[in-house]
Amino acid sequence: MTRIRLLALALLTVGFTACLESTAPKYATVEETTFAPALGVDLAGSTPTDAGVYFRDVTVGTGALITPGQDTYMFYQAYFANGVEFDSLQPPKLPGVIRTGTGSLLTGFEIGLQGMRVGGERQILIPPALGYGLSDYRVGDVLIPGNSVLVFNVRIVNPDGSTTTAP
Repeated sequence: MTRIRLLALALLTVGFTACLESTAPKYATVEETTFAPALGVDLAGSTPTDAGVYFRDVTVGTGALITPGQDTYMFYQAYFANGVEFDSLQPPKLPGVIRTGTGSLLTGFEIGLQGMRVGGERQILIPPALGYGLSDYRVGDVLIPGNSVLVFNVRIVNPDGSTTTAP
């Protein structure tokens, strides 16, 4: 009888342990993502952050540094890793205004903007853990699939859209 109880206990332990293993969804990472060639992602030439966001300066700005709590003006394009654009704000429209440091932006976007200056252009790669998460997310008419790595091309400008800096 003791052997049967020990065997039953062992089987229950193995079964319980198996249930705990890997049934939870796993977040995608930037490093494991295949990007559409048209996006021009250069992971080796990008800077990784401790949080998992990658960024690459296309043009280093020479104007004012982005400061948390102040209005920042930008143009941008947003893509899924497969190259499909899901959002964009480009000239001739006026630039969009954001305010970093308020918690109103994606965490990964805030991290990727740190250190930018007016006139700067940067590509930011955001893992889903710092973007829209594991579940599908609707932004207006756009459905962002769960567990999506996002690619943002950002240009920081003056309120009028120019990148010139005053002497």
